[in-house]
Amino acid sequence: MKLKKSVTAILLSVLILLSLCSCSGRVSREEASEYADHFFTAVAADNWSEAVTLFHPDRNVTEDYVLAYIESVETGTGADFSNGIEITAYTGFSSSLYSSDVDGSVYEIDMKITVGDLAFYASISVVRNDEGAEIYDFHISEE
Repeated sequence: MKLKKSVTAILLSVLILLSLCSCSGRVSREEASEYADHFFTAVAADNWSEAVTLFHPDRNVTEDYVLAYIESVETGTGADFSNGIEITAYTGFSSSLYSSDVDGSVYEIDMKITVGDLAFYASISVVRNDEGAEIYDFHISEE
């Protein structure tokens, strides 16, 4: 009887925790993909102000930061992102219902992109918490 009450209490605690964690909602694959598409469209158009609007307010990302990052990738690889960026494949994802690092849910989507004849790996993390749901981080590297 005592064991049954303990198991019931543990299950109830887990259910309450899960419901509290999901209050702000989970980031879906579709939502993360839309952010990736929108971000790469803005970068290809050299629209740094639009790219920055896609970032989570907790990150305080500036136009200069995004521009400097993209220019460093272009310089290191010879790519010209203004010629267009194509997402050729989604290669992986990771989803977390709750992360204490961001006080919300995180969805990281990995993809292959091409810029002209050059191939790259890219990842974008989207966070949803009380501050909103936007890009939290991104990374681009040569394939």
